[in-house]
Amino acid sequence: MYRSTKIFWGSCAHHAWNMGGARGDGTRSKRYGGVRGRKCACVMAVGREPGGPAADHRAARVMRHVAWHGVVRGRGRATGHGGTNGHGSAMPRTAVASRPGNAPWVMAARAGRVGSPHGRWRPTIAPYRNDGARTASACNWGSENSVQIHFSILHLHGIERILLLLTNEWNKTMIQRDIEKTAKKLWKQYPVLTVTGPRQSGKTTLVRSAFSSLDYVNLEEPDVREEAVRDARGFLSRHPAPAIFDEIQNTPQLVSYIQAEVDRTGGNGRYVLTGSHQPALQAVVSQSLAGRTALLELFPLSVGELAKADIRKERDALLFDGFMPRLYSGGPDAPRLYSDYFKTYVERDIRQLSNVRDLRTFERFIRLLAGRVGQLLNISSLADDAGISATAASNWLSLLEASYIIRFLHPYYRNFGKRFVKAPKLFFVETGLVCHLLGIKSRDQIASHPLVGNLFENMVVMEAFKQRLNRGENPDFWFLRTSHGVEADLASENAGKLDIWEIKSGATFHDDMADNLRVLARLLPGSIGRAAVVYAGRATSGSDGIPVESFVHATF
Repeated sequence: MYRSTKIFWGSCAHHAWNMGGARGDGTRSKRYGGVRGRKCACVMAVGREPGGPAADHRAARVMRHVAWHGVVRGRGRATGHGGTNGHGSAMPRTAVASRPGNAPWVMAARAGRVGSPHGRWRPTIAPYRNDGARTASACNWGSENSVQIHFSILHLHGIERILLLLTNEWNKTMIQRDIEKTAKKLWKQYPVLTVTGPRQSGKTTLVRSAFSSLDYVNLEEPDVREEAVRDARGFLSRHPAPAIFDEIQNTPQLVSYIQAEVDRTGGNGRYVLTGSHQPALQAVVSQSLAGRTALLELFPLSVGELAKADIRKERDALLFDGFMPRLYSGGPDAPRLYSDYFKTYVERDIRQLSNVRDLRTFERFIRLLAGRVGQLLNISSLADDAGISATAASNWLSLLEASYIIRFLHPYYRNFGKRFVKAPKLFFVETGLVCHLLGIKSRDQIASHPLVGNLFENMVVMEAFKQRLNRGENPDFWFLRTSHGVEADLASENAGKLDIWEIKSGATFHDDMADNLRVLARLLPGSIGRAAVVYAGRATSGSDGIPVESFVHATF
């Protein structure tokens, strides 16, 4: 993550100025390169936290951002490698964005030695030309504990805007995903690692950050997909392991060839696969890669991940904005994002996943579900309200669950007889999407909304799911509810007992918030392990010592 960044810039007529990062001997280096032609301006961003492979991705994104805004209408190059201590054998990662026109060159490099086009490592940046003007700059780039991006711009036109864009883009927080550690561990234990999850949950960013030295192939691109389908063996030979295949559900037949290649070569850490459409991907993986792949599910950002990145929002802001990574990396605002997300899901994904013909009825069905968030699900009532059969409603619910729109929380009634209800509760993976479906237009409407308690419960339940999934564990959660309405919102087995949680949306603790936990402890003597209240306030404890946890720091 890069939370502390300084931007240096200046201009001069005859040389490009840049400052090197801290070297191994504690000194700093300065190099100069000759410039002929117009004046130049130099911009450097120096991040004071560990760089790691994600710096390459950030550098490339900065360059694309500047180039496509039309301020620097030349070419941008971001280079770097995944080695350590300025060395390493990983190939450099390069991204180029260009626009036509008589414009300057832009170049950038990450900490560590810069890879030449011929694959040799050298601590210099090769010369770049533009209409007779030439900048040759060299820098002894520093250790892996600093991140440097150096821009030489051969015109002063628009430099103030360029600097503003660079500052805003670079200072956006890079959020470390908790699941990355689990992914790296499983990568060493299995030939294939498969990462699934909702659209836009950050799968591509995760695998490209965690495995930055691997060849990356995006099977969403039509020409790449066609190549993989037409000649699978040749495709794998042109992209040998280790490699990342993104959106693998687009070419399910390729998985069988991956299986054969894994069986032929042996060893772990061969392929990383990602996909969004769980039904298609799950079917092909279960058939071809059984026993050969580790499976991870990546949900949107968690409350804990945001807190670690020093992104702190109040309850209502989190419920309304939701947790899609794009919201925290310069994407559109929440209403626009979820409007586009829902439209894409209905118009594209549903057509691919099912033979749903009446999309308007299906859209109305989803909006009816949003009004039932956090409640016991009555399929017959839902079907009547939607004007469809109960069978169709069941099929659509299965489709929504398989495509990561909703999740069910089932009741725990093992060995408890008929005293407990058996209907599941309905939750959405993303609270921001629920707010969009409910017609909530701003954060200010959350506190007075009749479903604020349900929305908060949805957020906490999904936080519990995310914590388990990020550790590579099954999210085995239930809820408890007696036929008389005494309920624990969340339950989990632990060492032969049940840990239970009561979820309250208020920010002021009252001792009666824990009453249901106390009643259940009496009804089920010897069966309850840990019992805690999770609410929107600060951590404290009840009168009898029951822990009362803030939702920001609650652990499941």
